[in-house]
This record gives sequence, C-alpha cells and structure tokens, in this order.
Amino acid sequence: MFEDNDDIPITLTINKTYANKYQTWREKEEKQKLIARYGSDIEDDSDEESEDENAQEWTDDVEKEFLRCYSILKKRDPKIYDSNTSFFNLSSTSNDNNNEINKKKKEKKMNLKDAEIQYAFAEAMNKDEDHHDNHIQINGKKSIIEEQEEIKNSLKNVLSTTNDDDILLTKKVKTEAEKAKEEEEYIEWLKGQKSELSDSSIKSDLKYLHDYWNDPSLSERDRFLRDFILNKMHLQHADDDDDETRIPSYDEIINQNEDDDEFEKAEEFERKFNFRYQEPDSEFLKRYPRTIDNSVRRKDDRRKLKRIEKKQRKEFEHKQKLEEIKRLKNLKKKEIFNKMKRLKNVAGDDNLPVNIDDLDADFDPKEYDRRMQELFNDDYYQKGVDEEDKPEVSDEELQVENWDNTEEEQVSKSVQSNNQEEEEEITKKSKKKSKLRQAITQTKPTFDPKFHIKTIIIIKESCS
Repeated sequence: MFEDNDDIPITLTINKTYANKYQTWREKEEKQKLIARYGSDIEDDSDEESEDENAQEWTDDVEKEFLRCYSILKKRDPKIYDSNTSFFNLSSTSNDNNNEINKKKKEKKMNLKDAEIQYAFAEAMNKDEDHHDNHIQINGKKSIIEEQEEIKNSLKNVLSTTNDDDILLTKKVKTEAEKAKEEEEYIEWLKGQKSELSDSSIKSDLKYLHDYWNDPSLSERDRFLRDFILNKMHLQHADDDDDETRIPSYDEIINQNEDDDEFEKAEEFERKFNFRYQEPDSEFLKRYPRTIDNSVRRKDDRRKLKRIEKKQRKEFEHKQKLEEIKRLKNLKKKEIFNKMKRLKNVAGDDNLPVNIDDLDADFDPKEYDRRMQELFNDDYYQKGVDEEDKPEVSDEELQVENWDNTEEEQVSKSVQSNNQEEEEEITKKSKKKSKLRQAITQTKPTFDPKFHIKTIIIIKESCS
C-alpha cells in the first residue's frame, strides 16, 4: 500500500490571495508601529539639523517676545486670527545678537606668548607717547588766558555749525547692570514675587500670563513649563559622577599643558646640572615608559570598554532608527501607489493622470472641482471602450427587484416567459448592449392597487 503511494508525485500550492492579504496586513501593522514611535511627518534632514546647545540665540528679547506670544495664545486673543498682526519683531536686536555671536566665534585664541608680545608692545607705545607729551608740554606750554580763548573759540564753532532743529540730547543706552536688573524684576513679577512692574508695556502684554501662572489650580505640566522658562533650567547642566564624561574647557587644557611642560623642563635641567659629573653618558638620558606592555599587573580598562560599548550601542540605535524611518517611508509610498492603481482600475483608464497630491493634499472644494473637471472631461467619456474592457458584473448584482409584481409562483412564471420572449427580441436587435444597460432599459409592469390588496389578503390567510 505504501509503495503505491510513493509513486504519486506530491505537489504543494500556495494560496496567493491569502499571502498578499497577509503581506499587506503585516505592512500596515509595521507602519502603525513606526508612526506611533516616530510620528507621521518624517523629514530626511531631521538628523542633520544643528542644535543650539549653549542657547546663544535664546536672548532676553527673544524670551520676552515668546512669552508675549504665549500669553496671547493662552488668552485666545482675536489678534492671532488677524493676518496683519506680526509676532517676534526682533529684526534689529536679533541682528545685533547674531553679530555679537559671530564676533565671539571669529575671535582669535591667544596664548601666553602672544599676550606677552602684545603687553610689551603696548608698554613701549605708552612710553613713547608719554615722552612725546612731556616734550610738548616743556617746549610749547600755553598760558591760562590762551587756553580760555581756545575753549571759547571751539564752543563758538560748535554752536555756529549746529542748527536749531538738531537734537543735542541722545538716547540713553542701558548698561548691562540695568538690563540685568530689569530682567530680574520682570521675572520676579511673573513668578508672583512682586506686585508691580515699572515697564508698562511688558505688564500689559504679560498680564494674562502672570495671572495664569500664579493661579493656585495650575496644572503640573504648566507649573513645570513656568519653572523651566523663568529659572532658565535649559542653561543648568547636571553634574555627572563620572569625571571622564565631563569635557574640560580650553583654558584648563592649555594652562595644564603649559604648566606640565615648564615643570618637566625645569626638573630635567636641574637633574642634568646636579649630576653633570657623575653620569658617564651625560648626553644620553635613559627613559622608561610609564606603562609596560609585558607587565604581569592586570590592566584596569573597564572605563575604556564601557565607553566603547556605549559608542557602539549609540551607533547601532542610530542606524536602526534610520532603517525604520526608511521602511516607514517605503510603506507610505507603496500605500499611495496602491491607491492610485485602485483608482485607475475603478475609472477604467490606466493612463489617468493622477498624482500623489490628489490623494494626500488637504481638501479644497475649488481645487477638487477643478481637478475633477480636468480628469473626467469630455475626452474621457468619448473614448471608445470595448466590451472586454467593461467591468464584469455578475447576474446576481444585476437582478432588479420587482416590488410591483407580488403574485404567486404560477403567475410570475407566466410573466417571466412573456418577458423572456421580449428580451430575446431585444437581444437580437442590440447584441452589443451590456447587461447593465439591459437592466436599466427593462420595462417594468404598472402598479395595480387592487391586485396588490388581493395579494396582501392571500398572504395574511396563509400565515393564519
């Protein structure tokens, strides 16, 4: 029995429809997971954007404008719906701040040697100027009357050159101390530590935000946002327990290297001078490495291994994130192409000029009407479509329910026989007509109320 079965070839078939459905289901599941993790809007240059780690562009003026805008949003002022209203008017101040930042970046770093040269050059120039001034005072000394006349003439020249319309007074420039005092004052006012504020413009703009942030029923999220902005927590760096994670400043590195070099040079010179007669080979100095490769002592490189492991883990996570984002984009693209293909199949035109914006763009009634007129115009309906290209519709879908005819089966059979004869004549005349057109053009019997009442009575009697 088993020998006979071995001769029969075994064939395995794959259910392609189920495989395609399962593949699409898995892709949708993967897409939803990636969207939940990274969001729906993913840009390619998200990882290439530079971050302002030291918050150099977050100045006091920018902070005030941000708080003013945030207060208006919280207040739901109708001003935010006005297209003429502009926020963050920081053209001059932002340019000044950017210039200061660029100047700081372009400043050349100075070492000890350059500082000594600059100091010696300045001292020599001061000596020459003092000598020149003393020489002038000794040789050409003016009297008191001559000095008074010279001052009077200079004042007359200044008054004669100026007009009445000129403004002699200039705007007072605030010092850094005054700016810091005003900044501290308005921050304390926002915290609720002060009741009055000297600057009336800031007080009127931030009045709602002051009342909102000092509300006792303020939520925990808003309380954290208030403390984060007012206490400038973005500038506070947490101290790590591991000293190796801390990056020393430039001054610390330079000073430490210079001190170590000078100390080593002095120590080596002193040793050579003290043992200049005792050492047989004074020119060759024997040196021994700090770490010996062939030593039996165990190397303590745990921190190094941890750093390498952390770096590898970060690189792997970054690479995995990029791959997942790429996968999400491919799934979105595939879904859009499937929608376009389905739309072309429904329209019955494979060359239908449909693009991605027609599917994913925001809905605009005017643009929608214009696009529909462009796609489904007279040329689209005048195209000659063969019978083979028409959509296949089953006979069950084309059945039209005849509610007017409710007779018994014998009556319906006679009517059907008459209708079949008429249909045969119609089909002979119009062989190229589709089943859908035949169903639409089919003649329906007229409604007879007396016959309808009789059928209802017959149905009730049969049910009873």
